[in-house]
Amino acid sequence: MNKLQVKPTVAQVILQQLRATASRKMLCWGVHDFIGMPSGLRFRVSGLKHKGHVSVIYEQGSDTYKVQIAKIRKHEWIVKQEVTDVYCDTLGDVIDGLVEQ
Repeated sequence: MNKLQVKPTVAQVILQQLRATASRKMLCWGVHDFIGMPSGLRFRVSGLKHKGHVSVIYEQGSDTYKVQIAKIRKHEWIVKQEVTDVYCDTLGDVIDGLVEQ
């Protein structure tokens, strides 16, 4: 019997990649409140360096990610720092550098 195969969303793929490469680091970040977006994943962290939101956005043309750390003030997304051209194997290290180290 064939099982129906469902293509995972971008947010699910990002979460799988983070869990595979940075699961221990995610515990240190205090990750919570995951929100799937059409082009990425957003979550909250409570790291040493940054307490607030992290957004990981898939850049389809270059097959890389854009990582933003931000705060929300009066319903406005305020980007504190942004890193572009992040590959999946370095995604956890980039986020760790922005949030924890």
